Amino acid sequence: MEGLPDNVLFSPNRIHGEQVANKVERLFKHEMWLLTQLLPRVLLRLGRCTLEESVEAKREIGVLLLNANTTTVAALEVWRRGYPLQVGILLRNAIETIATAAALNSDAQAYEDYKRKKFKSSAAFTIVKRVWPVIGDLLARINGDLSRDFAHLGDFYRGWQTVSTELNDQDILALRATLLPIKFTFHVLDLLSEVTCYDFVEDRRYWSRLRPGAYQYSPTTAAERWMQEFLAEHVTGKGE
Repeated sequence: MEGLPDNVLFSPNRIHGEQVANKVERLFKHEMWLLTQLLPRVLLRLGRCTLEESVEAKREIGVLLLNANTTTVAALEVWRRGYPLQVGILLRNAIETIATAAALNSDAQAYEDYKRKKFKSSAAFTIVKRVWPVIGDLLARINGDLSRDFAHLGDFYRGWQTVSTELNDQDILALRATLLPIKFTFHVLDLLSEVTCYDFVEDRRYWSRLRPGAYQYSPTTAAERWMQEFLAEHVTGKGE
């Protein structure tokens, strides 16, 4: 509008988001600390892989995972500002991207189809369930839930999904419910990026190489402790 500062129309939303974010960070202080331990590790190995990997397929898979990581970071940022509905929309995209990367990493024909732009990302879940049953089943189930509830107009759209600056009990419940799939998505990125960027990981925690192209999931004791702590719920108070 003529005569008004460029940012005046967005100031109320920005102020609300910043107020909520400040309280959320105090409320979920331990969760945020755990994320600061995980995110640089994943980003560093994926960045090195895409820059230094000599195998084209590995580089392209690394790029997919970088995009999935960025989308999940965006979901975390939206979550901090109190927009739970939009978290689900972003995570659905991230989960499908992760599943595609996992499929290309384990199925040579899928990668050839991807190179020819003939691969359908919806087929990725079937492939991942075959080669990585437990995680594949979980990815497919979460993708279905996110598609039903967020990507399409599910029941959540019947009410205004937002978080108040007061952070009442209902707000905290919504934040806790949407943080778990964010953490799960980052955890899968941690697992998958370690095995796809194996040669660029100095402190391997989940996988051991049996022979070229073959890996065994064998988490260390430290990794098991990390998973137990990272995937738990930590709420320190009302965030005042």
